[in-house]
Amino acid sequence: MTTIAITGISGYLAKTVLPRLQTEPEIENIIGIGIAPLSGCSKKVTFYRGDVRDSQMARWLSGTDILLHLAFMVQEIHDKKKGREINVEGIKNVLKAAVKNDIRKIIYTSSVAAYGAHPDNTVGITEDFGINPPPFCRPAI
Repeated sequence: MTTIAITGISGYLAKTVLPRLQTEPEIENIIGIGIAPLSGCSKKVTFYRGDVRDSQMARWLSGTDILLHLAFMVQEIHDKKKGREINVEGIKNVLKAAVKNDIRKIIYTSSVAAYGAHPDNTVGITEDFGINPPPFCRPAI
């Protein structure tokens, strides 16, 4: 049997995959981590309220076989420092917790926003397009 953990379980992407995951017989447990309350889930789901920067992440991911990381900010917010903390420091925290728990399979989603939404971008961005992310997504130098 498999335990899957989902960061950002309260968000749009997770809400689209969670109903399917709850019905999969090989998935025994789903660990959900999110900032908003969660309702209407099966008994398979254990919910932890917190975000990707939380110091409890390693404890929450204990026993996880697969990590589905869906917690990130696409839209820039006024507080640029907070946006960077969530997107950059948050993924670092999640990945460190995954390593600590020996999670061997990580599914990480992103968006075309990683390339930056700029008026001079070509239509039809491909993988070889140079990235120019918004400032809150860039690592500190």
